[in-house]
Amino acid sequence: MRSCRKRSSHLLLTTNYCLLSPYSLFPTPYSLFPPMTTRRSFLKTAAISTLSASALSAQVNGEESEKKEEPTPKPDGFYVGAASVDITPDRPVTLPGQHFTRVSNGVRTPVEANIVAMESVKDGVSTPVIYISFDAVGVSYALCRAFREELKKALPEINPEHVNLSCTHTHTGANYYNDPKDAEDVPNLMKVPEIREFTLSRLIPAVKKAWDSRVPARYGFGLSFATLAFCRGCVFSDGTTVNNADSSVPTFRGLETQSDPDVNILCFWNEKDELISMLINVACPSQCNEITSKIDADFWGDLRPQLKEKYGKDVVILGFCGAAGDQTPGIRYRKEAELRMEKMRGLDRAGEMARRLLKAVDDVYDLIASDKKSNPIVTFEYIPLELPGRKITDEEHEKDLKSLAEFQEKYEKTHIPRFKGRVDWLQLGINRWERQQKEGVPPHKTFISVMRLGELAFCTNTFELYVDYGIQIKGRSKAMQTFVFQLTMSPWEYSGYLPTAKGVKGGAYGAVPSSNYVGPEGGQILVDETIAAIDRAFNSK
Repeated sequence: MRSCRKRSSHLLLTTNYCLLSPYSLFPTPYSLFPPMTTRRSFLKTAAISTLSASALSAQVNGEESEKKEEPTPKPDGFYVGAASVDITPDRPVTLPGQHFTRVSNGVRTPVEANIVAMESVKDGVSTPVIYISFDAVGVSYALCRAFREELKKALPEINPEHVNLSCTHTHTGANYYNDPKDAEDVPNLMKVPEIREFTLSRLIPAVKKAWDSRVPARYGFGLSFATLAFCRGCVFSDGTTVNNADSSVPTFRGLETQSDPDVNILCFWNEKDELISMLINVACPSQCNEITSKIDADFWGDLRPQLKEKYGKDVVILGFCGAAGDQTPGIRYRKEAELRMEKMRGLDRAGEMARRLLKAVDDVYDLIASDKKSNPIVTFEYIPLELPGRKITDEEHEKDLKSLAEFQEKYEKTHIPRFKGRVDWLQLGINRWERQQKEGVPPHKTFISVMRLGELAFCTNTFELYVDYGIQIKGRSKAMQTFVFQLTMSPWEYSGYLPTAKGVKGGAYGAVPSSNYVGPEGGQILVDETIAAIDRAFNSK
């Protein structure tokens, strides 16, 4: 594997997967896997894909099955199918996303996976792309590996790399990572392996249903706006940044960066002019109810029923979180004024976010529907990357040691679980610094993908990406409108936050070593490689 120190080597041109734990930095020995493909063969097979189902032979249990009658090729055109599935666990589960263990005690709104399957056929060649909006804070590499393996069995004609599962970042969905030790004795608790099995048993058939339901379709798109997120980093007079801090104190100087108010909307209709699906992309995580203990899709759970009531009960609604690693729906200033308006409307924060999004959709839907388009150019590129790992400085290490001692003391005095959670979290950065002294800083394996759909570009990444990177991508993109999806499921290690240089300087939660495997240098490479892929897509004919 080539070094990632030169920019030309950031592309990891291989379709092989290196299996890691969510917190591991070191891959399984490569000898366990097939040899890497060459750059030329990879670009032929994995870059701008032109997979054809008729060119694939079925494999069952490692042996070639009897040759089946090939399906009749589809005529050239654009086809879309969609499906929705409830993935709400039927027993208590632990809820990830905080520094203490929460166990679910009911359901506020169901958590779902919503799927849209697209296929472009041109000159008899098929380009399939599937997007999944998944109500979870994130998912583990173990779930991704299992998902891809099961998908190969259910849909052997689809390259799993063309199936993008992105999380809404609700902090009240099921835990797909590891079982916390302090929940071992909870009665009737659904453990993480059971949760994965339960979810896959519903998700795989739903993906197949979306793919099998493809029909000739038209699409339309538009841009609306809504005030949803605040930058959660509060800057103070000493130059430091503190997340979610009190802005009423005399030393408050502002927020660390901007927010992105874009509401990107994509709709699909069948030949009867019936709305099939609506995709909505906003740079705001769905975590209004992040410290509660009810299973909840958060503001997407409030919005979806309202959209279905207005636009059709069978419409599949996909919500995607844009670059929002440093964003929150929590109110950072003028809080009393906002809460007063919510109270007057009889809404909680999630309900208020849903109200604003509904108005944003209503504002442009008729315009979108008046400009339906057919037979777009469709390309898709999946790009494995090795990004330079973030080097932890001695100064950062000393700060971590000091903070760990402070939180350890607080926990010993109070036994409050969140203090113990902070201790464990800080230990992650300390452990990495110790490995760094012996073995250096390893690169971080990840990927991006880019789809062109006519005038549009769709970009995925695996991080909690700071908003400035998303705005860079939108600003530099050749597309008329660019959708950015973060927290896309990866077959490799946990990616964490990806902060800007400004964020690292401020030193808030998302920009410190325990939260990052990749720093600003890698963030800029990710942006540049995404733009290069968009350029390739829009240079194609």
